[in-house]
Amino acid sequence: MRLTDYRDIIQNIKNVVADFLQKDYAISVAFSGGKDSTLTLILFFEAIKEFPLQFLENKKISINFSDTLMELPQYEIYVIETLKKIEEYIQKQGWNIKLNKIKPERKHKFFNLILGKGQTLPRRDFRWCTDRLKILPQEKLEDMEEKKLTIIGARKEESNDRKKRLEKNSSEENKYIKKVNDNKYLFAPIEDLKLEDVWEGIFLFSQNSFQTDPQEWINFTDIYNLYKSATSNKDLYPDARFGCWLCPLVKKDQTLMNLVEKYPQYQPLLEFRDFIMSYQTIWSKSPHLPPLRDIYNHRNFKVNLYKIKNHRQGMISPGGYSLETRIMFYEKLLTTLKEVKNLDKKFPLKVYLDEEDIKYIQEIWFFEGDYNLTAYKKAKEILEIDINYTNLSKEVRFYKQFLYLYTHYYCPYKADEASFSDIRDEILIMKEFVKINKIDIKEIDLMDKVYFGDLIHSYATARKFIFEELREKGVYFSDSSFEYKIAEEWFRDEISFWVFEYLHRKGYVKFVEDKIRPDSLERFYNALEFMKVADSVEAVEENPFLTIEEKIEFMELNREGINNYKIYLEKIEKYFDELYAEKNEEQEYPKISQLSLFS
Repeated sequence: MRLTDYRDIIQNIKNVVADFLQKDYAISVAFSGGKDSTLTLILFFEAIKEFPLQFLENKKISINFSDTLMELPQYEIYVIETLKKIEEYIQKQGWNIKLNKIKPERKHKFFNLILGKGQTLPRRDFRWCTDRLKILPQEKLEDMEEKKLTIIGARKEESNDRKKRLEKNSSEENKYIKKVNDNKYLFAPIEDLKLEDVWEGIFLFSQNSFQTDPQEWINFTDIYNLYKSATSNKDLYPDARFGCWLCPLVKKDQTLMNLVEKYPQYQPLLEFRDFIMSYQTIWSKSPHLPPLRDIYNHRNFKVNLYKIKNHRQGMISPGGYSLETRIMFYEKLLTTLKEVKNLDKKFPLKVYLDEEDIKYIQEIWFFEGDYNLTAYKKAKEILEIDINYTNLSKEVRFYKQFLYLYTHYYCPYKADEASFSDIRDEILIMKEFVKINKIDIKEIDLMDKVYFGDLIHSYATARKFIFEELREKGVYFSDSSFEYKIAEEWFRDEISFWVFEYLHRKGYVKFVEDKIRPDSLERFYNALEFMKVADSVEAVEENPFLTIEEKIEFMELNREGINNYKIYLEKIEKYFDELYAEKNEEQEYPKISQLSLFS
């Protein structure tokens, strides 16, 4: 490609940018660090060199780099160094250009979703990663009302799909401009270039062949060697697709495998990818294995192989990985990251998992029953990262203290010896107790042993009344007509599911099938089997497939305006009074006034 051809592209960029700036459009250059976006940025800089500084002074111009925080390590290292050089170059030129480093929110980071929330690995039919790691961060930065021209390094030669998209909505005045809507335009100045044109352009500008002010941030050798190391062929003009090092959308990641050949220190990453990919779609059917995933008919999974013996243990996303499985993944990941860091001191370990990520994961795990703070302990043991108890949020510290005192004085088991499910269930009940009694955790001094002791005693008293004393007095034993009435009351949402499900699960209501209409019967059994289908109040209220774990946390109390245990227990008492009055039977169970908690 001749030098004059590059000059024509620069002139086109200059004309388009000047036109849009004069119309008060913001200008944004998309930069990924790859060869195409690198040449695009080079040409953009050459174009705006000819503008007076005064013309650019009050204009909104930005360079946007989107980092998924899962890029291949060698690529990540290269881009981090390149961005620093670009920033220095912009300052040297005196340009008012903002360099935005866009990244996903902590809750949307790849490993925080997998290890923290139990989100399953992306698949081609469930490609959530693009949305969380790329699209959402971009949208958060975007002002949808702002008029903007975005300059991109897309080329038609890359693929037929890319070619069709670029040819669509092209402007009649300038085919390189694409209209998105009235406020948004795309500009693809290098869309007609071939692969060799891109490499030759980067090389020529790195050598200052145009005899202009050199762009010192360009390092042709580094980017060329990076691409050569990621390809297996010996072509003069290398081409490679850089993406996440743990991309589960392909069976074998050829780019990662090629990099490992060149940089053997990354072999543990390849091994970890193979390890976790083996859990992409499988679930444990054997009662002798830990539950890996929950399988049921949800969205596009279209399978109903649910088995009670293999039920979910602490999963909080539909079909997600169990807590036991996530702990296994977490330990394997920490070991992998440590191995690579020992082999390569430049390895950007904290890009993939830092201390704040570990804290985030631990907080989720705690409320699923990880009382012993496994994430913290493994981080100290493997990575020598010491995160102590005070790093926990006040909410976690509150419930950890709550759990310790309650299980120490009122429970037959100790919190640090209990199963995940036991701890999880207890925390759910505790959280409901705190919410109903309007206890402000932030106002509680955990060192105030007198107040905290009263709180624990109140909780133990209320829980004992609900779960033990009524049952022990024989209130719940009944004949089939009574069972039928209870079931029908629940189906009409006139009795709390919390009460009904507990009665049935404990065997005090045996449920006469021939007296229940089929749709109600199906709803009941689905509710017993399917657990944790959503983590929002709206979803829980709308979904009938619920068990005690959901309804303890999302009882109908708020909807009915019931805001404390006293009113709730009175409602239960009144309900059973009316039922037994119909049967002319006497009741023998404690009254609300007899409990010191409510006196």
